[in-house]
Amino acid sequence: MTRLLVSVQGPDEALLAVECGAQLIDVKDPRHGSLGATSPAVWQAVMAAVGEYMPVSAALGELLDREVLGRAQATAGLTFAKVGLAGCGALNDWQARWYAWQQSLATGVQAVAVIYADWNSCGAPAPDEVLDLAAQADIAAVLIDTFDKTRGSVLQLRSTAELAALASEVQQAQLMLVVAGSLQLGDVSALLPLRPAYLAVRGAVCDGPRSGQLSAAKIRQWSRALSTPQDHCQALR
Repeated sequence: MTRLLVSVQGPDEALLAVECGAQLIDVKDPRHGSLGATSPAVWQAVMAAVGEYMPVSAALGELLDREVLGRAQATAGLTFAKVGLAGCGALNDWQARWYAWQQSLATGVQAVAVIYADWNSCGAPAPDEVLDLAAQADIAAVLIDTFDKTRGSVLQLRSTAELAALASEVQQAQLMLVVAGSLQLGDVSALLPLRPAYLAVRGAVCDGPRSGQLSAAKIRQWSRALSTPQDHCQALR
């Protein structure tokens, strides 16, 4: 079953997302890019609010951010953490930098490798390079996302055939596949055949821009579209 991941800016949004059907909570600051990082205090507050009910992940920014290693060291309690690879494609040592980031994560936190569908325009490594890293690293999942949210959705940037090929490689490596990237509710039927573990949304479940407030009604629409069970919501009511 494909489950629903909702990205949140803080504990109040996390509680709302869980109550409306989210099955994984991801903490990010959408004002600072695709994988914009919040402060560790924010993800700690989110874990205090909903960590008893489901896993919590966090976006830690881009690998080339100056603060990325410090953020990694403050991840205790998270289930997953991820960094983007914008600007890394031209670097000979980006893999070594990624491993250094992974090794800085708190004990028990699982790293997620990120493929940007618009890798060529944001200077990220190509998917095959990221998949090579994923095959060698001790990681939990691969996220397919978009770096530039103004350039269209993942389905506009990459064909379903390309996405299916990537999905097959991820799953053959026995890793979880997470698909994000300016998704809309109408994309669900095209993405479910890829058998992702999660579809990840932010802008699609906001009132207004992706930096706006979450909409309970829109989260419930996504939950129904994925037929996600909501028994876990009762514990929060």
